[in-house]
Amino acid sequence: MNFRKTTGNLKEIPQFGQAIHQGFSVFYRGFGLFAIVSIIVFWVIGSKYNFFEYLEQNIDFFTVSKMKVFYYLTFGLQFGFYIWSSLHFAPFGFNYNVGNEKGNLAYHIFSGFKGEGSVSEGMWVLENSFTSHHIDLYLKLAIIIPIALFLYAGYKMGKSKTFSWKSVILFSLIYSLFMSITAGFTNLEMVLKYNGTDVINKPTSLFFGFHPFGMFIRSFIFSFIVSYAGSFINKIVKKA
Repeated sequence: MNFRKTTGNLKEIPQFGQAIHQGFSVFYRGFGLFAIVSIIVFWVIGSKYNFFEYLEQNIDFFTVSKMKVFYYLTFGLQFGFYIWSSLHFAPFGFNYNVGNEKGNLAYHIFSGFKGEGSVSEGMWVLENSFTSHHIDLYLKLAIIIPIALFLYAGYKMGKSKTFSWKSVILFSLIYSLFMSITAGFTNLEMVLKYNGTDVINKPTSLFFGFHPFGMFIRSFIFSFIVSYAGSFINKIVKKA
């Protein structure tokens, strides 16, 4: 099934076809780009340092020989979406509650790392790693990618004879819905109850990822503002 061709056919719908098509297209173009890059990075690093082989030797249930490609694809898709989501100004969060001990760590593309509880003690390691490898700088520069895709989507919608601000709203709703649903699927959340010598019947909870509702709001605002600005490009080009 040619997904691109399927959504491309939606452009023929008189009033909102282009908006629906662009809502699909921007999502899989942006997410797909960073997913492919992440898969390649994981493949190179995993092959160079024998990462999965090391896990297989030290973890009994971890088998790599027949599932290596699956792990590369899984981690690549997961982190590809995490990077793409970070470019929408959404904070990436890690929360835990082990017995009576709680902590949380969040990363925002502009404000950096913020932590509470014991997890904040090792936060400087992450901050130093991001700074020394210029990861924070690369992420800031990468914001130009979603901006360019939103501007292009707005430009394409603006070329339609039936264009109105309602088209931009529909585009933003469709795009944000995809972002929030994917955020929900890619989150890692775990709740356990166990008996131990120090902690008895204390719940353990872990959360790793983005909150879907917050992702929806940020994606909608970001995509609406930039794509609406992009809809004026066609008018500027005609006057030039």
